Amino acid sequence: MTSIRMLPFTRTASTLALTIVALSVQPAIAQSPADDAAVADIIVTAQRVAERLQDVPLAITALNADTIEKNNITDITRLQDLAPGLSVGRSGSDARPNIRGINTEAIGANSDPRIGGKLKLVFLPNYSVSLAETIIPAADLSEQISTAGTEASGTGNMKLALNGACTIGTFDGANIEMAQAIGAENVFEFGLHSEAVIKHQSDGYDPAKLAACDPVLTQVLNAIASGVFSADEPGRYQALVHDLRCRDQYFLLADFADYLRAQSSVDALYKNTAAWAECALRNVAGMGIFSVDRTVGQYVDRVWQPDAVRVVASSFDDGSSFDDGSRCDVG
Repeated sequence: MTSIRMLPFTRTASTLALTIVALSVQPAIAQSPADDAAVADIIVTAQRVAERLQDVPLAITALNADTIEKNNITDITRLQDLAPGLSVGRSGSDARPNIRGINTEAIGANSDPRIGGKLKLVFLPNYSVSLAETIIPAADLSEQISTAGTEASGTGNMKLALNGACTIGTFDGANIEMAQAIGAENVFEFGLHSEAVIKHQSDGYDPAKLAACDPVLTQVLNAIASGVFSADEPGRYQALVHDLRCRDQYFLLADFADYLRAQSSVDALYKNTAAWAECALRNVAGMGIFSVDRTVGQYVDRVWQPDAVRVVASSFDDGSSFDDGSRCDVG
């Protein structure tokens, strides 16, 4: 059984920042066969292999000086208007470009011989309904990791559970209702609850102190900051790690140890095929309450509360008829 773990991008602080390069000497690129002959070669090394831009199976936006000037791009934050998936935030006076950062981890995971053939990290640059129709039914584990209290979860977690994926997640948003419907014992919950998050915010939160007390977390942060995942630019993620150690807006470090514990529980259950199948089936069975029929019916009863309408049918297309005063309540 192939394990596909769905990891949503709900915690932007944990997404590794990638450097955005505007190519000032090359012509604008359109990745299509018709234009291929007219495009000068640009060598891409994002997959640790030198390839022509036209042959790379990645979503890449290359901008030349004319394109930047024509679109009045006067600072780095405006690049997000031209590059799909790019967002540029700020921390004080520093611009923070973020795009497809998770794929950087593929440099480590996908090239590590110890896990070759067992784990592969794949980034889907243009996630859509068509892709979801293929991916969601194939997923074994749904990761719903929004910080408790942010209400960042949507309905994707329900779609995944309905298609047989077990859920690992925080006690946030729809995850709470799902746990109530499925049974908390059938969900791999981890992390702070919203009350604890609020208390940390009011009492003061020192992520650096927390990290210093956790040798595993310290090792992870040091690896990211030292360039293990960005050998071509060792200092690329130092600002990211500094932000986590000094601010950690989404309490990632506070949830880290419990996340590892929950993942260990996932691994243990996954080794027991029958037990995992039972958990998956309970996820499927528990999704009935989230059906459209139940939802609309509840809106009718509790919100809309329409008056009943008496409908009397006198004839049908086949010529038969009735007029027995049958009542059809239409909301």
